[in-house]
Amino acid sequence: MHRNGSFTQNWLSEDTDIGPDGDLDVFVLPPSELGDDPPVLAGLDLAVALTDEPAAQDLLAHLATPRSTDAWAGAGGFIGVHDEVDQYASDFDRRIARLLVDAPIVAVDGSDQMHPAFGEGAFWELISQWAGGALTTEDVVVELDDAREDLTD
Repeated sequence: MHRNGSFTQNWLSEDTDIGPDGDLDVFVLPPSELGDDPPVLAGLDLAVALTDEPAAQDLLAHLATPRSTDAWAGAGGFIGVHDEVDQYASDFDRRIARLLVDAPIVAVDGSDQMHPAFGEGAFWELISQWAGGALTTEDVVVELDDAREDLTD
């Protein structure tokens, strides 16, 4: 098992069988506590205007509509936030979109909320080492705290 973004399918060879009986599929992990709602973990891309010019505001308004994502959804590996998006390139993308739309809880990956030097650097490296058994939980916590302090100095 491997957790990754829906865009990962764009990197796979054309002979990869995607779907419930294939080489790659998608599902929602069970909640951490019996009886809780299962969260769906998502990554986000944001559009931000750095000016209050009318053209910038018009662009943001357009990007907030379901139709603005048709080209991305049609290319594959992109999941929109609107239930009305229907231009998905594959049944796999439609299934992922339905899991997201139907999710009682959508959480953003913690590393996506971190400073890039930390989330893509120390956090990724140390958690990978921990998952591989090279570091203990205590070692990871200490090293992550040291790395976080280095960013705030």
